[in-house]
Amino acid sequence: MSCLSVLTRSIGSLRCVYALFLASPSLEQRIPTANHSEKRTCGGNAFPKIRRSFFYTTSATSPEIDTAELAELVRKGEVQLIDVREPWELEDTGTVAPNTINIPLGKVEEALQVTPEHFQESYNALQPKKHRDIVFYCMAGVRSLVALQTAQDLGYTNVRHYIRGWLGWQIHMDHQKNGKDEQNAT
Repeated sequence: MSCLSVLTRSIGSLRCVYALFLASPSLEQRIPTANHSEKRTCGGNAFPKIRRSFFYTTSATSPEIDTAELAELVRKGEVQLIDVREPWELEDTGTVAPNTINIPLGKVEEALQVTPEHFQESYNALQPKKHRDIVFYCMAGVRSLVALQTAQDLGYTNVRHYIRGWLGWQIHMDHQKNGKDEQNAT
């Protein structure tokens, strides 16, 4: 078994455990609600509640998007990407695409409800419309799932999340680069 498949399975298992942690009814008791922003590494309420029913619902269109479809949407410019990682994470890794909006998970609910003017001031971008094709992503697909549910709860109808996250995108880009390098070498 390759290192990549082990990593992928590990991330998948961690994603499930983390999602169940978020779905537990006693989450409020485990996460302090006092404002200790000077000591926090995550902006706002980084762990909003997630509906248990979210994991059991089915729909005609899956809320998940795969790498090939995301790459095509990015290439065509037909999607608004929202990276829900913390700003310091983006400083270390960068984003999937140049026009990505960074809204840390703890600020997603507020950001999607503010006035368009306030959104523009805060994120230096136009606020996505409720019918716009939006894809949330994070490092490994856990936080983006919570952001997806939040957006759906607020009435956003065409939202998905990139389950493989930035890590999966980076693997995709490495494969693309290696494939092109191999083609150029021949």
